[in-house]
Amino acid sequence: MNIFKRRKKKFQKINENFVSDNAKNITKEDVEKVVKQSSKIWSKFQNGKFEEYLEEGKTMLSLIKDFWKKEYTQIPWYAMTAIVFALLYVLNPLDLAPDYIPIIGYVDDVTVFSFALTLVNKDLKAYRHWKKENTDT
Repeated sequence: MNIFKRRKKKFQKINENFVSDNAKNITKEDVEKVVKQSSKIWSKFQNGKFEEYLEEGKTMLSLIKDFWKKEYTQIPWYAMTAIVFALLYVLNPLDLAPDYIPIIGYVDDVTVFSFALTLVNKDLKAYRHWKKENTDT
């Protein structure tokens, strides 16, 4: 079986259950890691592969930081863990398809991120509303 067929088989395993199941293993230390590595994560979003997800990525990183500072805690833990898992997955260069492989190296990252986004979309909307109401202009 060539490398592309193996990768395709692995990609087929990435779905909402993959994200949900892996999110269950997220800890507070993982949340802290996302906070500390937020600039590296953000740079991955800006590399062009995540162009359509820039706003969502920015919102997720902002939410994580506000959660960590205990300024925004109205998010369910399952949603927080799905976001953290997705952002850590994007950060990891050696996941199902290593980032150094042209094109397919980012396909799994985008796939995981989009499934996580599906799971937490309403929570991100609630956070955006809260942020708008609580930001000094």
